[in-house]
Amino acid sequence: MKITKRRLVRIIKEVRGEMKVDRMRDAMLNTLEKRPGITSAELVGIVGQRHRDIQTDDIYNFLDDLEANGEVIFDIETEGWSLR
Repeated sequence: MKITKRRLVRIIKEVRGEMKVDRMRDAMLNTLEKRPGITSAELVGIVGQRHRDIQTDDIYNFLDDLEANGEVIFDIETEGWSLR
């Protein structure tokens, strides 16, 4: 099977995207393990400092995805995030 240059570029972009998600997940979960109750701004700031190539909006969106999947919870009273 022959792989075209266009297909190879798509594969590389997919892999990079998956790696970005893995890096965000690891950074967020490690931070929440060490600092439960951290605010959104603090958490996004820490992840952003560790991975400067990831946009702030992407980090916030990914945090929402983790909450929707039940991996993290947001406490409205303390305005802090923690692991489920």
